[in-house]
Amino acid sequence: MASSTYADFIQPWCVIRVHQGQASVIARFRSRNDADGHVHILNRHLPGTYQVQYQPSSLPSCL
Repeated sequence: MASSTYADFIQPWCVIRVHQGQASVIARFRSRNDADGHVHILNRHLPGTYQVQYQPSSLPSCL
């Protein structure tokens, strides 16, 4: 499992670009509304397949 950063913990909403069968996280947001707005802008300027996913990260043990 990949280690998570504090930014991953506080920004659980991900915008994912799906291209040729591969998916990659291109941005992370604190709220679903911000992620949806970013997808709307991306679709206007860079048409493609984008998804918004909730990827919660467990709280790091050092916090």
